[in-house]
Amino acid sequence: MPEKTKFTLKAIVARIIVSVMFGMLILSFAIWGIGDIFRRGIRTQYVAEVGSQRIMPQEFQDQYRRELRRLQTMLQTEVTAERARELGLPQRVLREMISRVLFDLAARDAGVAVSDAVVRQTIFDNVSFRNAEGKFDRGIFQTLLNNAGYSEERFVALTRQDLVRSQVTEAITAGGAVPQVMLDDLYRYRNERRTAETVLVSAGAMTDIPTPSEADLEAYHKDHAEAFTAPEYRAVTAVMMTPDDLAPRMAVSEDKLKDEYEAHLADFTIPEQRMLRQIILKDEAGAKDAAARIAKGESFDKVADELTGKPPLDLGTVKQADVPMPELAAAAFQTPEGGVTEPVQTPLGWHIAQVLKIIAGHTESFEEAKGKLTHELQLREASNAIYDLGNKLQDALGGGASLEEAAKKLDLKVVKITAVDGKGLSPEGKPVAGLPQGPKFLATAFSTEPGRDSDLREDDQGGFFLLHVDNVVPSQLRPLADVRDKVLAGWQADARRKAAAKAAQAMVEKAQTGADLAALAKESGTSVSTTAAFTRTGQGASPALPPELVASLFAAKIGDVVSSPSPQGAVVAKLASVLPADAKADAAGVHQFEDQLRGTLDADLLNAFTDALRERYGVEIDERVVSSLVGS
Repeated sequence: MPEKTKFTLKAIVARIIVSVMFGMLILSFAIWGIGDIFRRGIRTQYVAEVGSQRIMPQEFQDQYRRELRRLQTMLQTEVTAERARELGLPQRVLREMISRVLFDLAARDAGVAVSDAVVRQTIFDNVSFRNAEGKFDRGIFQTLLNNAGYSEERFVALTRQDLVRSQVTEAITAGGAVPQVMLDDLYRYRNERRTAETVLVSAGAMTDIPTPSEADLEAYHKDHAEAFTAPEYRAVTAVMMTPDDLAPRMAVSEDKLKDEYEAHLADFTIPEQRMLRQIILKDEAGAKDAAARIAKGESFDKVADELTGKPPLDLGTVKQADVPMPELAAAAFQTPEGGVTEPVQTPLGWHIAQVLKIIAGHTESFEEAKGKLTHELQLREASNAIYDLGNKLQDALGGGASLEEAAKKLDLKVVKITAVDGKGLSPEGKPVAGLPQGPKFLATAFSTEPGRDSDLREDDQGGFFLLHVDNVVPSQLRPLADVRDKVLAGWQADARRKAAAKAAQAMVEKAQTGADLAALAKESGTSVSTTAAFTRTGQGASPALPPELVASLFAAKIGDVVSSPSPQGAVVAKLASVLPADAKADAAGVHQFEDQLRGTLDADLLNAFTDALRERYGVEIDERVVSSLVGS
């Protein structure tokens, strides 16, 4: 019988790379990041040419805008064109569009087709188009298509294309399987656990720190410039319109108030309220005994204390609808003031309630309700009028008026913000008062060009704002004289951490020559702790075990001593045990890991296949058109 080959992780990784390279016979370059993929100056009438197909500007822009809206919804903030480029959104959108075209071309040339019956059944099986009975509903189908801006013909064509692409991708990944040797080796590598004895060398215990010279502070200030750099500040003039601000300006007639009062009379009717407390007992016999004793003159408090060992439960002043148990509510609201109900059974037990006070219900008169009604109607009118007022403000600005002039003409309040950073803080580090809640105002302030007015924007509270950026103070390093205390504190903290690392290294050297780690820890005024078992990713380790130390322990042998910096100073660790992974005892974990590996291999195969299709059909992108469509 031939001898089994021994597979190491390094050999496995090398084998995967070789298999992919020779199996696919392609270059493993990413779609983006290749300098000459963009062809400047070739054409301007389309975004990209993929084989014989073209991606047109409108098609790309529509898809880009859809993805941008999705991103803004996910981040709950406005995303500028510059931020979208930083996140790689234009590239991702175009990459996905190109991949779809490549797979369409591959399917066409391979003769892959989908019958009308399959397309029809796929649409019928879509749960989004089903009614309450779980059946396909053409009315729902048409409504959803109209809302999405698709005709029925277009949606059917897109569904057919998706099914064709699915056949191609399934054909590529169908034979993908995770070799058992790879699965076993990688599972053992990933799930091996270790324990260690650790000693924390605290930076706070390092007291013998020298006094820094002026040169030391200057160097620290320079080397850590980011920590002492002031953010960009902007001076902004803003007009903010909220329904609350505009409400007092809204005139509401007496007749309208009376009509509103009559239409919502029930809202001004206050039902009877009662101040209640209760005793809850386990059984009917106990409840009847309590009721009899109270009826004979014993106090409610005494009976509660003797029968339950607790004082009565205070329910407070409540309406009948507020009492959670209907049976108790009905009894309590039929009992006179000062009286006690008969025993009442609910799912919680047997109750006896005492009525301490009755507050009669009544209906507010028109005069009593007039103030609240006026405010509510004014807010309603203001919410409607605010749109018209915003349009008038924009018209005035369009006519050449400054923001202050337009606001004065329309009797709107102008807010001057002398300096605010992107987090809404002043140069003193305090929140700037008067800013609208939510991220939209600051996002607009920092995306509007200096000296320009923003568009009218809706805030996150139902109001609107329009702002002018008066001035921009660029981000700059604060002078040492202004931040000396912070620089000194930073230098001292850094010095303590270095001293802790030095002390930890000295402890490592002594332990490596045979000194007992517990004794060394005691000399340093601390003690040894033993970790729980942890994996090489740090799973199971306490927060005090830095990732660097975990990596060192997985490169060590039992008995080896290593150290690593930590936020608290430095940690010394001695590897105590190695616990191999047991695949037989973790069948579910092995299966889950196999699925993860299969997904990774499938993705690699599809990426490699896409690269091969690019080579086969050719892809050219006009960078200038892309930039013009997403904002250069």
